Amino acid sequence: MNTRRPRIGITSGSAPGWVNAYGTDYRMAVEEAGGEAIFITPADPSVADDCDALLFAGGMDVHPSLYPRRPVDVDLSDEEIIGRYEVLVDSRRDAYELPLARRALQEERPVLGICRGFQILNVAAGGSLVPDIQQGVGDLVVHRVLTDGSKVEDPDPCPLHAIQYEPDTLFGRLVGPGATQVNTYHHQGVTDAELAPGLRAAAYARDGIIEALELPDHRFCLAVQFHPERRKDAEVHRRFSSLFAALVEAAAKR
Repeated sequence: MNTRRPRIGITSGSAPGWVNAYGTDYRMAVEEAGGEAIFITPADPSVADDCDALLFAGGMDVHPSLYPRRPVDVDLSDEEIIGRYEVLVDSRRDAYELPLARRALQEERPVLGICRGFQILNVAAGGSLVPDIQQGVGDLVVHRVLTDGSKVEDPDPCPLHAIQYEPDTLFGRLVGPGATQVNTYHHQGVTDAELAPGLRAAAYARDGIIEALELPDHRFCLAVQFHPERRKDAEVHRRFSSLFAALVEAAAKR
């Protein structure tokens, strides 16, 4: 009898100490769901080859050179977009993570994206991004906490906002009825205008920012803009633990 736990590769940033600083909640969520957490780093992305499924974790913004310009930004250079929208990039992470995401979509490897992971999957599938939600969509919904104009690195607790979703989507089936509030901490996002061809929006905030997307007919491809891994936001973590369980289950069947 094979008792090996499914190996879940978790992508990580290039900053020294990223795994210790940001990886614990992701690792614990995977382990609680019955998987073995393996961190994929820019230094050795080949470890992803031995993973049964991938979790694209949160982190810094995707470089604007890697996705199509929105019409309003078509005349801006990369540097102008970075400056105007206060974009913070991790190019070493982009360099390994975007090809990995494209390969996972092609190979139908089970994937779950969270925050930046949501965005990288949309870009990998051919979509674009809103480089700054507040400038691009407005402040109807608070998507990140700002203090004196500076981004708070680890808000405790995160603000919550409402979402709406269809029950007949993969996301809807996994979370069931009543999952009306999510935490939120992200700078960039996706609306219907930036959504990649072939992907389906499964949940929205009331300002039109997509909070969950999925790839129909894929073995398992789901991404959420919020942070179900955050243990500080205990109720959100509990309510959406089914997402990690579904990822591990899909990995076990691969």
